[in-house]
Parts: sequence; C-alpha cells; structure tokens
Amino acid sequence: MNASSWWKKLRGFVLLTLVIPLAVLALIEGLVRISGINTEVVKSDRFQVATPLWAADETNFFSAEALYRDIVHHNVPAAAAEWLACFEEAPGVRYRMRPGIDRRVINTVNRRELERGMTVRLQANSLGFRSADLPRAKPAGTYRIVFLGDSTTFGWGVEADERFSDRLAARLNARGDGRRYEVINLGIPGYTSWHGRKAFERFGLPWSPDMVIMSFGANDGKMISRRAKDILQRESALEGVKHFLRHFATYRLMRRLLLSVANPFEKMADQAPAKKQKRVPVVTVAEFRENLAAMVASAREHGCRPVFLGLCCPADYLAPMSALAERQGVRHMDGMHILLHSVPEIKAGNFNPELYRYYRDLYGEEILEKRRILTVTSDSCHPNRLGHRVLAKALEERLF
Repeated sequence: MNASSWWKKLRGFVLLTLVIPLAVLALIEGLVRISGINTEVVKSDRFQVATPLWAADETNFFSAEALYRDIVHHNVPAAAAEWLACFEEAPGVRYRMRPGIDRRVINTVNRRELERGMTVRLQANSLGFRSADLPRAKPAGTYRIVFLGDSTTFGWGVEADERFSDRLAARLNARGDGRRYEVINLGIPGYTSWHGRKAFERFGLPWSPDMVIMSFGANDGKMISRRAKDILQRESALEGVKHFLRHFATYRLMRRLLLSVANPFEKMADQAPAKKQKRVPVVTVAEFRENLAAMVASAREHGCRPVFLGLCCPADYLAPMSALAERQGVRHMDGMHILLHSVPEIKAGNFNPELYRYYRDLYGEEILEKRRILTVTSDSCHPNRLGHRVLAKALEERLF
C-alpha cells in the first residue's frame, strides 16, 4: 500500500469515526439550544411543578422531599417550590445557589407569612452563596468569620441582613475596637456536615478566616434510601466529567428525559406506606462526628478558631457534638436552648419590643402562650427575625 492510499483510508476512518459524529452532535446541540426547551427541570404529571435537576438527583432529593410532600397533599401552593430554581448543581458540594441570582420568592417557612404572600429576597454572590463578595486577600486589621450550616444559617425566611451572621458583624463593628469584622456565610438549605466539610475546604479556608462557626445535624439525620456517602463515593470519579458535560444542552436534555422516567417525586406520591424502602440516615452519627472533627482539625491547622452552634439538631446528633467539643476544647452553644430562654425577657419587653409586637399580632397571644418557641422561630426550628437577633447577641457575648 502506497502512502497516498494509506492517507486516504486514514482520512476516511477519521471522517466516519470523529468528524461526522461530532458534526451530528453539534447540529443536535444547536437545535436543542434554539428550540428554547428548558433542560434544567423535570416535569411531573402528578402536579404542575417543575423540579430542578439538582433536586431530582438521588443524593439531593431529601433536600426538597418534605416541601414536595406538602405540595402533593395541598398543604402549601405549588408556587412554594419556586425557590428551588435559585439553586444549581455544583462540583464538590453537590449544589449551591446560582451565582449572581437575585430573586424574590415566597417565604415557605412561616405559614402565617406564607398565607399573607410575603416574600424574601434570595441573592447570591459570584460563588453561589448568600453572602457578600469579598476580596480574597484579607486587609490588615480585619477579623473574618466563616459560617457553615444549613437553612438556619442560610437564614431561610428572613432577609440576608437580618441573619445572625450579619447581625453579629453589625454588633461587632459597632463596638469600635479598632478591628473590621467581616462574615462569609456558606449556609445552604439541606446541607449536612458532609457538605459543610467540603464547603469549608473549597470556599471557606481561601478567605483566611479567624473563626468558623459550624451548625449541622438537622439534615444529617434525615432518612433516605441509601447513605449519601455510598452514592458520593460512587460518583466522585465521574464528577468532573459530569460537570463538564453539564455545559451541553444535549446532555442536560437526555438527563431530563431519564429523570422524567424515574422521577423520585412521582415515586414518592405512589409509594404505599407498607412498601416503603428501608431508609438510612443521610449521614450516620459516626460520620457526623468524623466530619466535625475534620473541620476542627482543618480550622486549627490554618489558625482559625472553631465553634459549634446547635440549631434544630436532634438529640442523637447534638450529644456527640457536645462530647466532641468537650474532648477537643471547642466552644459549643445550644442555639435552641438560647432561643427558648430568651422568651421571658422578650415578653417582658426588654428585648426588641417592636419585633415582639409584630409576632404577637401575627399569631395572637394565646398561640404564643401555648407555643413559646414561635416567639423566636418561624416553625419551631428556623429562627425568625427576633430569633436571629437573640443569637447574634448571644454569640457576641459568649465569643467576644
């Protein structure tokens, strides 16, 4: 075979195996893009709610499951799920907010405010967190505090500047002690200690924090069909490839079609109680302890002071958190204890009487007498505006 014949055969082979398939894929990609098909959501036949792909993913499903159950049973309107579209899949931490998004959504946490149609602003920085964009280099005389946590740290149900993280910074900066205090809030609804560990390494430590306040446990103990660790270990090697492929509309459309066939929300609605799968914690107690210990070690390695804050943390997770804090000399605070013990002072009119009157008018005195926790939370778990102020005051007094 001469060189000319060999070259022709090689060109033919390359044309058949590479050029033509790539051209076909490029054509399909172009058609999908100009078609205007929304490749970011899965449609459900059960109810007219579009599920974002990140929430339909097996590992993230538990983050939105309770909300969708409420929608299925008509406890809340379908519009209550619109906040899910403010988030997207992200490598390393599974999901976070869409960078740069700025949208007002229905406040789903406080049912009374939900009935009034009240909204809350969800705004993300360039990294996809509900926090300000700060320069990477820390200016001289600046003290930085990283907050890691779930929806309580995220400040679900309140505006960003009303959260205990931002209220704490405002209180500290008002003291005029010669330092500038900055906060980096990396809380995301649904995050577990596993997410926090990854978020701290990837997004917290690069900002050279002086303190990290960790608040986990509420989601770690939620029950799912398979442990998150098993799924994550299986997917870790493919995560980079999947993240690259997500840039292509064709891949997203194929994934949407596959998830439409095996939509977890449809399965949830059809599942009879007797046929429910065996469920396990998203993060076991042992893994929870391991994640907290790893964050403490990482913080201290980088000259950062670790602090534990228990908020909505079930007893079987709060106890090992407290024990670990005792063993390793970490400051630990039970946030729910702080909130409950603030109620008498609030009712006496000694702490933010204007806000107390707002919640008294919202619920009525009889309900607040029966359920004191609603004085400082929206749903017995998430701090309301008054609760965030209580926590900010306690953090300042106990840590600074």
